[in-house]
Amino acid sequence: MEVENNLSCLHPVDGSLQRCAGFTLIELMVVIFIIGIIASFATLSVGQSHTRVLQDELKRVQSLLTLASDEAVLQSEELAIEVYRNGYRFMFLAQANDAWEWQPVQDNAIFRARCFPEGVELAAEIEGTPTVLERFDCAAEAAKADAEKASEEKSVVTKSSKPEDVPPRIFLLSSGEMTPFNLTLSLPDKTSARLVGDLTGKLTQPAPGDDKKPS
Repeated sequence: MEVENNLSCLHPVDGSLQRCAGFTLIELMVVIFIIGIIASFATLSVGQSHTRVLQDELKRVQSLLTLASDEAVLQSEELAIEVYRNGYRFMFLAQANDAWEWQPVQDNAIFRARCFPEGVELAAEIEGTPTVLERFDCAAEAAKADAEKASEEKSVVTKSSKPEDVPPRIFLLSSGEMTPFNLTLSLPDKTSARLVGDLTGKLTQPAPGDDKKPS
């Protein structure tokens, strides 16, 4: 069956009018079908890329927490991860000026401060309590890494003197224990992924819809 075409065409040789050839209905249906398949693959690809971004970030956090927890046990030192809406950084307990203070890790490429990709945000429950997270100034932190440690320590001391100003922390103790937590990474399209840690240091990624909370 051929789709009707009322247009007339000039013959390229004698100039006579003749009916133009049209597309068959089957050809049009095939083209529309192919366009539909391509569009569906494009939509699926975008959804998968969003999920992949969250999964990659969550796996990185999980791997770093596992490594830091093992490091705390092996080196008999106390570590912590300070969480923000758009990133996190690791802290260590050190003695300075005859006092023990939490200081940011600066000279370790593995435990350096990190920010999430644009659009990825973190929500946290620590010890069963939702926490209010501030934004992390990635540019300022990068500049601090190149600055003298003296100025960094003064900044930390100032924060330590006001506990309410200290960002939420998950402690990784030399005993192998860990502060129970529930971290949720999400995107503006509501795509999300969770990482849960318990007191024993066990880390799990609950499936979507699983409302299991850390004990």
